[in-house]
Amino acid sequence: MFSKQEKNIIIMALLYFKNDYSPKDQEELDFTLNESDEYINPELETIIQKLVDDFIGPTWDNPDSPRDCAALHHDD
Repeated sequence: MFSKQEKNIIIMALLYFKNDYSPKDQEELDFTLNESDEYINPELETIIQKLVDDFIGPTWDNPDSPRDCAALHHDD
């Protein structure tokens, strides 16, 4: 798949995008803009965070991580 360096670059790009997207960026990605939260789109933020989590993988500060780690290393 991706090398460690490529994963880090993608994660960094996603985090920068999450912190600095504009209404125009949202429109280009076909997300509907609400007047009340023109600059923050919860749906887009959730998708970006899910992508980041997928690239980072399980971490020990996440309550589901020990289970996820055990599943990854389970030998059947």
